[in-house]
Amino acid sequence: SWPSVIDDSFARNDWGWVNQYDFKDTLDALLRAGN
Repeated sequence: SWPSVIDDSFARNDWGWVNQYDFKDTLDALLRAGN
């Protein structure tokens, strides 16, 4: 099953990773793609 929490602190610290989408942005993109 999918984890309820994803800890990305190592990626943020080691690689400087930053997420491109949050939940709202993801939902908006999915809704736009469906039209």
